[in-house]
Amino acid sequence: MRRFFRFAGWGLYAVLAVLFLAGYAARYVPPRFFWWAELIAVGLPYLAALLVVATLFVFLRRRSWTLRIVHLVLLALIAWRFVGSEWWKGRAGDEAGGALTVMTYNLPRWTGPAPPAKRDSFRRMVGRIQPELVALQEARLDFQTSSDTTRIAGRPYVTALVEPGGYRVVGPGADAPTHTMQPVFGKVPLAKQSKIVLRRGKQDATYVTRTRFRWQGRPAVYYNLHLRSFGERKPWHDADARPLSSRTWRSYARQYRKALLDRAWEARRIQQMLNDEDLPFIVSGDFNSTPHGWAYWHLADDLTDAFRVAGDGWGGTYHSRFPFARIDFVLASAEWRVLGARVPDAHLSDHRPLVAQLAWKE
Repeated sequence: MRRFFRFAGWGLYAVLAVLFLAGYAARYVPPRFFWWAELIAVGLPYLAALLVVATLFVFLRRRSWTLRIVHLVLLALIAWRFVGSEWWKGRAGDEAGGALTVMTYNLPRWTGPAPPAKRDSFRRMVGRIQPELVALQEARLDFQTSSDTTRIAGRPYVTALVEPGGYRVVGPGADAPTHTMQPVFGKVPLAKQSKIVLRRGKQDATYVTRTRFRWQGRPAVYYNLHLRSFGERKPWHDADARPLSSRTWRSYARQYRKALLDRAWEARRIQQMLNDEDLPFIVSGDFNSTPHGWAYWHLADDLTDAFRVAGDGWGGTYHSRFPFARIDFVLASAEWRVLGARVPDAHLSDHRPLVAQLAWKE
């Protein structure tokens, strides 16, 4: 019996190590070759925690030097990923008084409290945080442009930022698309907004909002993103799903693989935009990818992840009731340094907002 438990323990350890390594590698290997590892990467922090706990049991084995060496390598990988290879990057001192505060929030109409309560709660939250820039996702805003004026229309919780909230939003112009799902509001001067359409084949488009603004007299650009999700069809909500049916598994495997490939394609297109950008910029939004996924890593390379370098707390933004994953981000170009970042406790959506404070580098 003792031998059985010993072999079972080594078997569980081997499975844990293999899953950890697969999830760890997901950000480096394009999903075209390794798409399923992206799903494992969502749970990478928890796999890492289990490996740390397993340290005690590994080192209690007196003669397992090979295992100890393997385990030390795994612990080194954990330290590099989670303790931080970037903790110093872009971090600044205590200068929050002169900071540019930005907030990104996926805030669709179909989640959260009833419309009046949602509007009032959102207005109070924005009033407490006082961000200079607010970027929303899945929050439709329509523009009605005449010869000299632009009027807006949308859900009350969205339009309340403008009246009476005091924020401005820039219309796209009479010859541009008349609505956006990713509006950007500002209490800083806003100069121009562009709606960029990303469409792969005949599928639904993904939109990127590019907004020019000025901070402390210098021009900059704000990119507001919402990358491809896995879709509304979820196995835990599907009445026809059969856990033991290969047809169910194949169907969801095709759906998830396609979503991951589409998201990777979007990340490549957006990275090209950022590489061509002439002005300092900030990128924020719902990436639908954890920090261990390929899409995030492709976009965040050479940029500063605000929460990564200066975050306070766990940082999970999804799900709002149990924030097990960080999929909403604020990234900054080399001209910015990060003063702080946090995730307020809010339940107006299935996401939580992310707030970051930035300043110009000297």
